[in-house]
Amino acid sequence: MKKGLKIFAAAFATGGLLLILYATKDLFPFGENTVSWCDMNQQVVPLLCELKDILSGKGSLFLNLQNAGGMNFWGVFLFFIASPFSFLVAFVEKSQMMHLANILVLLKMMLCAGCASLFFDRVFPKLRAAFTLLLSVSYAFCGYTMLFYQNVVWLDMMYLFPLLLLSLRRLEKSGSFLPFAFCLAAMITVNFYLSYMLVLFLILAVGIWVLFFSPRETRGQRTVQLGAGTVGAAVLSAVVWLPALLQYLNSARGGNLFQSLGSGSFFTPFSTIGMLVLCTAMIVPVFIFQSLRCIRGEMENPQEPYILALFSLMLIPLIIEPINKIWHTGNYQAFPGRYGYIFVLLGLCLAAQILQRPVEPACRRSAISWAVLLFLLLASAVFAACILWQMYPKTLSTYTRTLWGNDNSLQIFLIFFLLAAACYGLGLFLYRHRLLSHRLFVICLCVLTVTESLFYSTCFFSSTAGQPFLNVTSLEGQIQDDGFYRVKNNRKNYDINYTGAIGYNTLNHYTSLTGEYYLQGIRKLGYSGYWMEVSSVGGTLISDALLNQKYTIYRQEPLRADTVYSDGEYSIRQNSYFLPLGIVTSANLSQEQDLKLSARPYTGEHLLQTLSGGPSMVQEYHPAYTNNVSLTRDGEFYNITREKGGDSIIVYQLPAEEEARTYYFDCGDSLENNLSEPYYKAFSIYVDGDLVCKEYPTQSLNGILELTVSANQPARITITVHKDVSVRSFGVFSVSHEALETNLAAVRTAQLQVGRDTVTGTATAQEDGEYLFLSLPYDKGYTATVNGQTIPVLRVFDTWMALPLSQGENTVELRYQPPGFAAGAVLSAAGLVFLLAAGFFLYRKGLRLQRLEKLSIVLLSVLTAGVFAVIYLMPVVVYLVYQILG
Repeated sequence: MKKGLKIFAAAFATGGLLLILYATKDLFPFGENTVSWCDMNQQVVPLLCELKDILSGKGSLFLNLQNAGGMNFWGVFLFFIASPFSFLVAFVEKSQMMHLANILVLLKMMLCAGCASLFFDRVFPKLRAAFTLLLSVSYAFCGYTMLFYQNVVWLDMMYLFPLLLLSLRRLEKSGSFLPFAFCLAAMITVNFYLSYMLVLFLILAVGIWVLFFSPRETRGQRTVQLGAGTVGAAVLSAVVWLPALLQYLNSARGGNLFQSLGSGSFFTPFSTIGMLVLCTAMIVPVFIFQSLRCIRGEMENPQEPYILALFSLMLIPLIIEPINKIWHTGNYQAFPGRYGYIFVLLGLCLAAQILQRPVEPACRRSAISWAVLLFLLLASAVFAACILWQMYPKTLSTYTRTLWGNDNSLQIFLIFFLLAAACYGLGLFLYRHRLLSHRLFVICLCVLTVTESLFYSTCFFSSTAGQPFLNVTSLEGQIQDDGFYRVKNNRKNYDINYTGAIGYNTLNHYTSLTGEYYLQGIRKLGYSGYWMEVSSVGGTLISDALLNQKYTIYRQEPLRADTVYSDGEYSIRQNSYFLPLGIVTSANLSQEQDLKLSARPYTGEHLLQTLSGGPSMVQEYHPAYTNNVSLTRDGEFYNITREKGGDSIIVYQLPAEEEARTYYFDCGDSLENNLSEPYYKAFSIYVDGDLVCKEYPTQSLNGILELTVSANQPARITITVHKDVSVRSFGVFSVSHEALETNLAAVRTAQLQVGRDTVTGTATAQEDGEYLFLSLPYDKGYTATVNGQTIPVLRVFDTWMALPLSQGENTVELRYQPPGFAAGAVLSAAGLVFLLAAGFFLYRKGLRLQRLEKLSIVLLSVLTAGVFAVIYLMPVVVYLVYQILG
């Protein structure tokens, strides 16, 4: 079979199998369902919608106001959607973006198979075409795809990896390092976070090869060439990883490395990570077979023990959890085994090594008894796949609902795996011992590959209706307002990134790059958040006005006079109180860097009063009585403790007020990015006997809870206590509309316009020493000029910005560029020049640098040993020390 035909055969076989799955599960293009779920729903699809806006000129890759009040989008793009396939969004309507997810997965899996086919064909030239095809399809349908396809950009890493290995092979054979450099730079560009794991593997793989397997006469030269290619790739991709790394370091994602390594279990959660092994059952028997050959000294080709050693190294973190953690930069929230594509391809290389070994003399006639036994075993595996799915569909699809497997799902998967692995092992044994013909062996492998592919994809591929997202997209363009404003949500009725996806500026954001200052500052103001998610749910009238939240999206709420749009499912209302982007104040904002963590309704009041100098707006109420519960104050903390017997309730009797007031209940404390807090689901809240919220706070609703708006009538607030809690913010509060209007009237505003990566306009100061407050999250990428003079940008109130002004009218210009982008661009240009020059002299001219060659081998030896010690030894030592010390 011609080489090009092999590649296309693998790609189209993969596409054909996946289309069969799509047809059986009513997935687009055969139905309306989508494979999108989890991170694809929450992050990838909405970010693709925003990329569409950027490509159409409605946004920027740098400053994106549709996320987190305005954030650096460059790192987000590189973290989640930096794939050439992502630019297909230019041809797709937002309402069809969930369907595009199906197409992206299909195309990338086909490319995974095609690139794997090219790899197997080049590295194992004696491998028969049928084996190449089946191994390539197995790579496309492996456990890595099953577990992680919803993070669709990770599939780009998967199809680029075989090309990277081919470029390394070319470097080793000929000294040509430019293909390696460009492949490595491409993988760093596609996903700089997963590139960390890739670099670890490359150091180990290259170090082991150079030190133990490479020819002595070319060892030094190849090490120098490899170093030049690696340095060149790192510098060439600096415009990607440097700003992205700086943004990552400024995010709220972090933790204590040693504490993480020392906690938890010693063994990995095999019910989840084990699918990297189970989904490609061939790997286990070939690993056993090659290990026995190595022990018996039967490996003559140095490539065989080398791949076996690498496979063994990549198998260890799948078993030992501290080592697995360090492969993920020290911790992971979910998705263990993000390096799994490396492990799977190495396992399939072990299979290729066995399958390409000649069987001499060839088996002309299969042993009937053995062939019958093999095909009975094969039939059992096929039958098991069908029956297990029919009997346990919910258990087998547990991962698509929880992101984790469990013991029950593992036990069921093991039944099929053991049958499939036994079938692979027996077939390989019979084939190698000339008891099974090539034709029957290929038929057996073909049936097993198809069965495995369809069984596991049926279990792990979601099939859901995209209607919720489609309903949200109908809200796009329904606000007729040319000024700068933000849109909030009264509840988390959909994934929070959808508000930005439909083109509205919002405080909402959820990715791994949510800023630490932003996450803490916005939660101090009483908005909801957890892990790396921050939403506009919560807050008060005060904070909403300050942060330009002019409109609110509701779900299934009645029409009112302030409703600007409704489609029966969702409606948009205009809020009563609103301030523009810039506020001029005489307050000394240089002394207001941080907000105090206390009762949250007072935080917004403090901020607005500082800017306006107006009267107080917040009133706190004391309980009328309590029953079977004690409420005490200990310094900054409120302690709510239940007593024995009967219901534990706290009752507030609010008097009738002549003025209009909005009433709130709050329970908040931690600013940590935990998935859950001890005080979650502690209360149920009733207003005049009507249930307002059954469980509060929760993961999606832990901001300040609005209760009611009233004037000239009393209200009774009843709080049922479900658990003991100790928190910094607790109680019933109200905001006076009249006092709020007084404060807003006292505010002096600036005349500002927002452009692509810019904020420009004028601000009039009554005297020197005044400041312009900007409700844009602080970022080191901003540069500001006032009246043509560059001035410092101050971080104030935790996460917002302020600029010093001079007396009179000030011309203000604020520009944004991701930190590190300019330096990265210069380095990338220098990297390209370096690569071309190094390629010319070290490869074309064959220049030898004898001293550098010796030094490079020493450095590579030290680096390899160091990485091995840090990755494989240190985590185990840390874990054992923590366990011993308790």
